[in-house]
Amino acid sequence: MARLILVCGPTGVGKTTYSLSLAKEIEAIKFSIDPWMQTLFSKDMTSLDFEWMMERVSRCSEQIWQVSEQILAINGNVILDLGFTTKGISLLIELNGLD
Repeated sequence: MARLILVCGPTGVGKTTYSLSLAKEIEAIKFSIDPWMQTLFSKDMTSLDFEWMMERVSRCSEQIWQVSEQILAINGNVILDLGFTTKGISLLIELNGLD
């Protein structure tokens, strides 16, 4: 049976370290928002603009969720280490139709 695991917690408590260990243990695909943001947008960020950054976090989260749904549909395990701000949790609920 496929599992979706959300790893939540404040910055610096070890979410990513835990997620990496758990992914190996249960043979899961792990998604973290930081590598996506760094790879896709770090070179484009010319100043610290929270609104600009959150728009891109939202776009990455949507894409990560679309890929996660495909993995879950073929009975794979997924770990989401996305930081889970209130907006992030709301987005997951909306995308999953759990209103």
